[in-house]
Amino acid sequence: MKVVYFGTSKFAVPTLEAIAKDPRFELVAVVTQPDSRAGRGLEVIPSMVRGVAETLGVKLLQPPNVNEPAVLEQLKALKPELLLTAAYGQKLSDAILALPKRHALNLHGSLLPRHRGASPIQQAVLAGDAETGVTLMGMTAKMDAGPIFAQKATKIGKEETSGELHDRLAGVARDLLLDSADALIAGKLKPKAQDEKLATKAPLIDKDQGRMRWDRTAAEIDRHVRGMTPWPGAFTFCPTDRSTTRLIVVKGEVLDLPSPAMPGTVVAFTSGIEVATKAGVYLIKEVKRSGKRSLQAAEFMRGFPMPVGTRLN
Repeated sequence: MKVVYFGTSKFAVPTLEAIAKDPRFELVAVVTQPDSRAGRGLEVIPSMVRGVAETLGVKLLQPPNVNEPAVLEQLKALKPELLLTAAYGQKLSDAILALPKRHALNLHGSLLPRHRGASPIQQAVLAGDAETGVTLMGMTAKMDAGPIFAQKATKIGKEETSGELHDRLAGVARDLLLDSADALIAGKLKPKAQDEKLATKAPLIDKDQGRMRWDRTAAEIDRHVRGMTPWPGAFTFCPTDRSTTRLIVVKGEVLDLPSPAMPGTVVAFTSGIEVATKAGVYLIKEVKRSGKRSLQAAEFMRGFPMPVGTRLN
């Protein structure tokens, strides 16, 4: 089956590598986002998918706008049987979706119809879902609303961050495609319409959403920290004698204790920094200041004293 693969982030890499090695597929081109620029020197940063595609020696396209007529003509000339996307980053036009002889499919990082949108992995952690997974779905004009061809579920670990889950789901996506390949090629995968009544949204997360709200329960705060790690980072503000310091909470856990003070109040120092919440106590185990390395709470406290009674906000 001739495949054009669309992907950009790390999530897309395992599936790309698998397609390239699998004799059931003929990888005719890879489409990825244009190189980005980052850092003070605006260093050019190619996508992870670009690096893999160049190593494989496959035809590579990086259009700023994938839906331009010239790109459409390039894709048409490849005569693909399957268009497959995974964390690509641009919406494909109806004209592109109509190109493949067989299917235009997407590997989405949730068990649809739950968590439609740009942040399904983070939203699964934030919501406290017991499990999530990957869906192989047909692409339509409506975001993540196409028919389901196959799904693969996995449990979410109690201490798992969205970054850890993201990397694990990348492997789940690869396995889902390979397990479904024979039936897909034989035309035996029967698509099933999504139940719109069960649909939930997973909108794009911005930096400000990392700010911690201590008026939540300790369990909700724990999900927030894990859901915002590694990006944008769960942060709070700590008052000092001279200013207010922004702290990123990297790791913590819920303590089965009643909350003894106003939410956000530092109440004790044990194996970490104990903070009162709306219900329960949250133990901060690892923190970092902006631009600094991550530190265990005990090490951080040696250079940044935080008296009992300090209010985080």
